[in-house]
Amino acid sequence: MSFKVLNLNLKILVVDDVELFRLAMVDNLKTIGFRNFLTAENGKKALTLLQDEAAIQEPVELILSDIKMPEMDGINLLRQVRAHPVKSISKVPFIITSAVTEQGEVLDAIKYGVNDYIIKPVSADVLKLKLATFFNLWQKMVS
Repeated sequence: MSFKVLNLNLKILVVDDVELFRLAMVDNLKTIGFRNFLTAENGKKALTLLQDEAAIQEPVELILSDIKMPEMDGINLLRQVRAHPVKSISKVPFIITSAVTEQGEVLDAIKYGVNDYIIKPVSADVLKLKLATFFNLWQKMVS
């Protein structure tokens, strides 16, 4: 898969309460060639980062978020993002990265507008394939 239409400087927000998983995701993204990351350990901190970045005209362009987290989980973060009045926040592509595959949570993610779902653990190869497929489809949808 090629990233011809994908900007590898894309600003990506990785949200996971487990530091090891955040670091592994960033390492996988670096292996693929991405260079611009923010991280947060829960949805509450992620939402603050999204708002701060939008306020300085440097919006996040992709969210990779776990579901199970303290303070604000991934589903509630997704709901808050999709309902946000700032378009650069409400329209950001949102991909769940979780070991959780409970049908109810997957259906909630779909209900609130998740763009994709990746099951952990995630290797760089699987992530590259998923992102290449997602962004090629995304590019066709917004063109």
